[in-house]
Amino acid sequence: MGGFSARGGVGIQTRLCFLMVVSNMLWWCDKERLYKRRSYAYS
Repeated sequence: MGGFSARGGVGIQTRLCFLMVVSNMLWWCDKERLYKRRSYAYS
């Protein structure tokens, strides 16, 4: 990651990181929900 000296660049970088973390968390929650649903169907 290139270190941006402009404040705007840093804001965009942190926003992108935050978005990535949030989407990752949502993706994992979805995966767990699907996994639980699948295990319920099998049992």
